[in-house]
Amino acid sequence: MADYITLINSDSSLSKKFNVLHSGYAPGREKVGARRLSVTGKVDNQVGPVLRRWRYVLLVHESSPPAGYGTLANLKTFFNLNDPWETPSNEITLVDFDDANYLVYMTGILAERPISFAISGECAQFEVEINLEETTAT
Repeated sequence: MADYITLINSDSSLSKKFNVLHSGYAPGREKVGARRLSVTGKVDNQVGPVLRRWRYVLLVHESSPPAGYGTLANLKTFFNLNDPWETPSNEITLVDFDDANYLVYMTGILAERPISFAISGECAQFEVEINLEETTAT
């Protein structure tokens, strides 16, 4: 089992590994749907898909990471993919610890927290929390 994930954009022009802090690894599932009471008092249950979600806290270098690993700028490039009609699109391939591939979107907030004495340059390292959601499109 690896201690990193790999993110690949939709046209495979950007493929980078990112170290995962195991304390920040939080996979989960969510049932999407809506429940409400109808006027007769019965429950109106509209079911949706079951989505897989991942929360990772990544250890990211601002520059000069080990070979094959991504920088903070690379991670921001993945996050900024926001158009399903562009090339590359906002759909990203996640290769998880177990080498399983998932088509995902980045969601939520991308905020870096410096953990090194430097906040820029070759020695700067950050903890960055990312949130991914599996696509259900076919």
